[in-house]
Amino acid sequence: MPESTTATAVAGPNVGECLRAGLATFKTHAKVLFLGFLIFVAANIVLSVLLQLLAGSLGLFLIVMLSAASIIPSLLLLPGLYSMALKAARGQNPELRDLMLMFNDRFIHHLGMLLLQSCGALACGIGVIVTQALFIPGSFMVIDRKMDWDGAMGMCVESIKPKLVNWIVFSLLLFLAGLAGVLACGIGVLVTGPIVLCAWAHGYLSAFKSEPPKPAA
Repeated sequence: MPESTTATAVAGPNVGECLRAGLATFKTHAKVLFLGFLIFVAANIVLSVLLQLLAGSLGLFLIVMLSAASIIPSLLLLPGLYSMALKAARGQNPELRDLMLMFNDRFIHHLGMLLLQSCGALACGIGVIVTQALFIPGSFMVIDRKMDWDGAMGMCVESIKPKLVNWIVFSLLLFLAGLAGVLACGIGVLVTGPIVLCAWAHGYLSAFKSEPPKPAA
């Protein structure tokens, strides 16, 4: 059964502390986190290039549809990256097979949270900073607490929305930290990306005082 929790306002985590913790976590699990993020980035690049090649001989409508389809790898692999980061932040050992989490654990609930996180892109793109700040913790709740997507959404709205400005600042600063890797010849994102994901995991654990799940009796 999904966990039912009465939500109260939760302040945004300290970004400096989370980035330091994220860096330390990445150093401890560098190989698997690097490879996981490399697979994620490579899948996005390969599909995007293939779709662009196909788009050259198609009409405008199909070009738009194919461009939208380029986010599919993100939708399929991002929950797995969240899971790897959460395990690493807890001192557990993430594995590459964790990338396939979405296929093994309640697909629709992970998808629901990802769509909520990305819907802000419809508001001139910049709105995604707001929706990520509001709903990325929900993805960790779906993974960590086995909550349904609508329960996680409701908890995010109740607990994060009253302190939304703090969470937006947290999300924006982490986004800029990840962007620094893109500016470093692009390949730097393979390091800053996992660090940011681990920082998000530490932020979730800190803000929601989440403990590792207890083993079944």
